[in-house]
Formats: sequence, structure tokens, C-alpha cells
Amino acid sequence: MTEKLHLGYKYRLYPNKDQQQMLDETFFVANQTSNILLTLWNEDRLKNKDVEKKNQAWTPIKEQYNIVQYSLRVRGVGYKTAVIQETMRDFADAKTRCFSKYTTEKRNKKISEATNDKELEKAYRYGYPKFKNSSDIQQSFSFRNQGIGFEENEYGRISHFRIFSEKIKMKYHRDFPENSEIKTLVVSRNQAGQYFVSFTMEFEKEIHYKIPENIKSSIGIDLNVNTIATSKDVSSLFQNEIEVKELHLIQNKRIDRKSFLNEKMIKLFERKNSKRVLRILENKEKLGSNFRKTQKKLNKKSLKSQNQKKDLYHKISKTIVNKFDLIAMEDLNVDKMTKSAKGTVEKPGIDVRLKSELNKLILGASFYQFASFVEYKTQHTGKLFVKVDPAYSSLECSKCGCRKKGNRPRQDKFCCLDCGYQANPDIQAAYTIEQRGLQSFGVGMTLVDSKH
Repeated sequence: MTEKLHLGYKYRLYPNKDQQQMLDETFFVANQTSNILLTLWNEDRLKNKDVEKKNQAWTPIKEQYNIVQYSLRVRGVGYKTAVIQETMRDFADAKTRCFSKYTTEKRNKKISEATNDKELEKAYRYGYPKFKNSSDIQQSFSFRNQGIGFEENEYGRISHFRIFSEKIKMKYHRDFPENSEIKTLVVSRNQAGQYFVSFTMEFEKEIHYKIPENIKSSIGIDLNVNTIATSKDVSSLFQNEIEVKELHLIQNKRIDRKSFLNEKMIKLFERKNSKRVLRILENKEKLGSNFRKTQKKLNKKSLKSQNQKKDLYHKISKTIVNKFDLIAMEDLNVDKMTKSAKGTVEKPGIDVRLKSELNKLILGASFYQFASFVEYKTQHTGKLFVKVDPAYSSLECSKCGCRKKGNRPRQDKFCCLDCGYQANPDIQAAYTIEQRGLQSFGVGMTLVDSKH
């Protein structure tokens, strides 16, 4: 079957000083345009708050455009009309999204789950556009494919990206798909001050979808802070590139000396800068050059750590998707897992510091990122992917279906009280997740009593 697919392609840009200034000015124009539009929208919402829908008056798009142009001219900011037009389109999309069914349901859920005034205020603002800070290092602006192009070198390979009549050096490390079309592009600057261009490519591909009856191999995946537990032996798949313990536990962190030193440096820089910020706030001073230098070093170290993790997750997900027809993974609710343990003044939390450290580890493991890598790879290869309910997966015996609290006497031990089966708890959970994944497609027999 021929399907239309969309894939993202990201390339590093190497602008010279003049080109950097041009891109930075474009970031500023896009931010200011978005902030002006948000201010106008907030004013309109305030005016129409107690007015019937048929009698409400909103600022017309043409007038918004004129106000943005006038505001930028008054400030002496040079701008390109195409950037304003694109930002206005993006802002209109953001307004539509904040009232979508999905966002509204999630906002209402957060409002109902809020435990204090701060959480309630944050919940009410969920999904709405926010003001953008032009002094942040991370910036971006989106653009349509009008007025852009590519320049090739003497070997016929793309070497430069052309935008606003500027030819910016580009590292073309990955070829575009054949007969593909650029739908959108985003120019960005990351936390380390590096520039990138990202493309959303649309192309057609022949995909042979798997059907449940033809599943030859399946695997269950249990996600943990330090390891990815699998229900099948995967030690031979990675050829010593990635460490695998007990044949089933994939290390999801780089644990070599370089990575350890990198994490140690990150903590050192964070500690230094936090002390500086406290001192500056006490003395009511401005942030100095030493703070910015340290922050730049911290950003580079953090970015390196993120890139290592992303590279590792791509390798693991690609290998698993290529090997197995069906992949079952636990559907984790990271928001609930990382909820603050502080509590309220009336009911203060218990072991707040330990919970805070655990939250950092969970967020650092990036469960959602790994799941998304596996999901989109299965979609593009025709394999089957399912997220299953992880409830009691670490207590339920995969051999006899017994589910008792005593099955897991310790954090690192699983021993079934009925049949005596023993295993690593994470690997045991992966077996259960695989069975639930097969059951969701009507494959295999359930071992769990219907009462459960």
C-alpha cells in the first residue's frame, strides 16, 4: 500500500557574523509580532468577556497587521513582511489549538487535579499562547517554502541553504527522500548558540503492513530510570555497541568515564550559577559576564548529554523495530509520576527531597521520547505498536497469572507465591506487557482471571 508520510529532517547551519545578525533580527521580529498579537487578543478577550457571542467585536486581521508594522517601525526595527505574515499564521493556529477538544479536555483535567492555588492558576493557562522572551538563547521562527533554495558544491552535493537572499553554509548529512516536497521549515538557535534548519518533508512510500495473524515475533518493553527491560533476549542484537545485562536489560544511559565526567561538570556548573543567582538577587544586581560564560558552558554540556541520549535511543529503537513484528510498551503517565510531593501547608508532603530527586531521574530518562521514536519507526515500516496499561505489571506472574502484593517482597526480587516462579522484576514486567500487547490484538491466550 502506498502511503503519504511526513518526516522531519534537521541540518546544522554555519552562518557568518552578518548572517547571524540577520537571523537574530528575524527571531526578534517574530517574537515581537507574536507578543503584539497576543496583547491585542488579550485586550479583545477582556472587552468581550461579558458580551454575548453575536455582539462580540474582535480586531480584524488587516488591522492587526497594520498595528504590528506600525509598532515595529516606531521601535526602529527592520522587518520582512513575509516573517510577519508567517508569524500571524502561526499565532492563528495556536489560538485554534488552545480551544481544540484535546487541549480543552487536558486543561479541565489539570484544573480538577490541582491541589493548590499555584497549580490551579497554571492549569487555567494550559494550552494558551505565551509571551516570548527575545533575550533567551533558544529561539526559532517558522517559514513557508517561498523564497528558499539550495546551492550545490562542485561534487553535486547540497552545501548551502538560501533564505532572504543569503547563502548560509549547511551540513547536508542526510539525503531528502525521493520525490519529496517541503511542507514547512523552522530556523532555530539552540541553547548552545548553534543554528539549525528543520524541514517537514512529505513523500510517498510503499508500506507492507503486518496483520495480527502474521506476527512471527513480538517483544514487551518495560521502561525504567537506568534500564530498558525486554521480554526477549536482545544481547546479540547490539553487537557490544550497547551494554545489555542479564540478556534482557538494556542500559539507557552512557556509563563510560567521559559521560560520567560530563554529568559531574553539569552539576558543578549548575551549583556555581545557582550560588551566583542567589547572591545577585540578595544584592539586587544585574547578571554579570561570569554568569553568562558559565551558563554557556552548562548549556553546551547539557546539550552534549541530550544528544548522546537521543543517539542511543535511535539506535535501540531502530534495532528493536527491525527485529520484531509487534512491540508492546507500557503507557506511562509521566505527569502523575513526577508530581511534586511538597503537598500543602495543612498537609505537607513526606520525603520531599527524595521524591524530587526521583522526579529528576524520571524526567531525565525521557520515556516519552523513546516511545515516540519506536512509534514513528513502526508506522513507517508497517510493524505493529501498542501501549498497554502498566497497572500491576510488576506484581502479576507471567507464568500462572497470579497477582499478589507478596509476589514482590523486595524492589529487586520477584517470586510468585502460587507457582514459585522467580525473575528480575523488570524483566517479569516486560513479559506481562508483551502478553497484554498480544491480547489487545486478539493473539495468544490470557492467563489472568476475568475478575482481575
